[in-house]
Amino acid sequence: MKTKIYFNSLISLILLVFSVNASAGLIFSDNFESDTVAGGVTGSLVNWNITSGNLDVVGLGFAASLCNNATAGHCIDLDGTNSNATIVTKLSYSLSAGTYLFEFDYGNNTTQDNSLFYSIDNINSNLGSLLSGSVSTMFIMDNIYSHFTANFVVSSATNINIIFRGAGTANSYGSVLDNVSLRSVQTTNVPEPATMTLIMLGLLFIVSRRRLSQ
Repeated sequence: MKTKIYFNSLISLILLVFSVNASAGLIFSDNFESDTVAGGVTGSLVNWNITSGNLDVVGLGFAASLCNNATAGHCIDLDGTNSNATIVTKLSYSLSAGTYLFEFDYGNNTTQDNSLFYSIDNINSNLGSLLSGSVSTMFIMDNIYSHFTANFVVSSATNINIIFRGAGTANSYGSVLDNVSLRSVQTTNVPEPATMTLIMLGLLFIVSRRRLSQ
């Protein structure tokens, strides 16, 4: 009976040591479904401030095909009425040290020469961006989304905003954005050599106890 208790306790320890948090922690997500379909929007959206230019919230009844060929509900065109827009999350988000996953879907309104700039900026501008870059949208055809994904590492706790900026000829045919998300990424806990040694000794102890009891 005692051997069985030792064995169950050891199995519990092994499971704890090798435990993996498979679900990444969601920090921010927006698919623009909460925003009202309209053209030439200025000021703000539900989760974003429009800090320059204007944009179109696209959906049923208004150029819905831009949203992954009308399969994705709402999306935004970052060139509203002849004016490329910049959007910044209304809220700032606290990130602790660790690894993070940033994702979004993007497309293009016709075959215009558009680009989409993105950045995850520290609230303290002196610290610069944690992640920044751009994607070209001009060769995306048939209104089907492309998907962007990137991991980045935060070395110490900070507060951030997410920023997008449309670029290209300001002619009301801009880069399309949808399904923005930011989440923390948990990694597998790898046991240290000393821990592995203790586990092996425990297994050997259980085997020897079983042999003596036979």
